[in-house]
Amino acid sequence: MSEPDKTDQRDKVDNKLMENQPEAGRSPRRRTSPANREAHAQIGRQLKSIYDDVLNQPIPDRFLDLLQKLEDDKRDK
Repeated sequence: MSEPDKTDQRDKVDNKLMENQPEAGRSPRRRTSPANREAHAQIGRQLKSIYDDVLNQPIPDRFLDLLQKLEDDKRDK
């Protein structure tokens, strides 16, 4: 095979490979079964519930004391 033919062949292979690549930063879309989608939805609901519980917990006194000290130091400068 001559050098130009080899280059053309490489270009064809490179183009074919690029067609199968997802866009930068994006995962390829895969078909998921209804059971898999429901499992993901259930996990999402449970994570949101846990996150909401954490947000509703009071801030520990030691953190409030530390924040107050930082505010006092900032005001003294």
